[in-house]
Amino acid sequence: MDVYEFAETLNLGEDISSLPEFERTIFVIVALETEVNNGGFDQFYFNSSGRIANEVPNALVRIGAPIMANIVQRSNAILGLAVPLDDVARQTKLEKLEEDSEGIFEVFDDEFLAYPEDLNQLLQRYYAQRN
Repeated sequence: MDVYEFAETLNLGEDISSLPEFERTIFVIVALETEVNNGGFDQFYFNSSGRIANEVPNALVRIGAPIMANIVQRSNAILGLAVPLDDVARQTKLEKLEEDSEGIFEVFDDEFLAYPEDLNQLLQRYYAQRN
């Protein structure tokens, strides 16, 4: 089983708080990557995945991706000191930001999608350490 298949087995619905750090690290990075690849950071924040936004930078550092962590930190900062956990609050803030500055997250999308660090390789290595 590879790390992405493993992440799919962690589908706990909306609550991942019971996951140990190892599993949670994989889950939040795969969720981020899936959302950003599918529709950018604005999609990541708008969907329920936005609830984990504050956790992602530390998870990326844990697997050895500090450049990617910095991209996410800077993107998160657009939404404030901490990305709201409440979906409605986060979506309202996101919609207001996008009204004021259309495409506000595009620079972060471009930086992330350039993959300055190989997330697949780093995730696979992190996963292999456990198995």
